[in-house]
Amino acid sequence: MDDQKNSGPISTGSTYWLSKFERSQLTDKANRGDKDAAFRLAQYYAFSEFDNEKEQHWLERSARAGHTAAQYNLSFLLFYKENPDIHGALYWAEMAKKNGDTKAQVLIDEICATLR
Repeated sequence: MDDQKNSGPISTGSTYWLSKFERSQLTDKANRGDKDAAFRLAQYYAFSEFDNEKEQHWLERSARAGHTAAQYNLSFLLFYKENPDIHGALYWAEMAKKNGDTKAQVLIDEICATLR
């Protein structure tokens, strides 16, 4: 019966929400190079806190550690922000493609079109 009561829709923000303790644990792991912990923190700041600076910080940490989805997401974020970093966006899209992200080529094409 409890399963039915809790089976309703939930928000994206609540899906990615982290407690203070969880953020602390993930921060410690991310600071030691854990790419998945850094990516999880980026998701928290993107979808629960809406803090673009912290989202970008953790995406960069995760991307540098080799997390393919973080590389793609960082490229997207850099390309579509108010003052785009075209060269940074292209670099991370190319890294994501190199690491197997199948959507990265489309983003690379979009970025290159702005350089023409």
